[in-house]
Amino acid sequence: MSLKTISLKKFGKQEKLKLLAGKVAVKLAKEQNDPLLTKYNKFRKKYFDIKKQIQKKYGVRAMQAAKKIAMKSK
Repeated sequence: MSLKTISLKKFGKQEKLKLLAGKVAVKLAKEQNDPLLTKYNKFRKKYFDIKKQIQKKYGVRAMQAAKKIAMKSK
């Protein structure tokens, strides 16, 4: 199993603007009571629930692999 790690990602000005625009868009949708926001929140919750299930299932093996990767990078 080969896993590549990136410890920190540096964002340029354009990437920062895109991230900020996304956050502002969600905030504006909330202020406008947009029905898309409820759909967004619903699927976002599902995403985190499924991610939690995957982490529960593969958590031990993932932790072992992460420790190996961390030891190699030292």
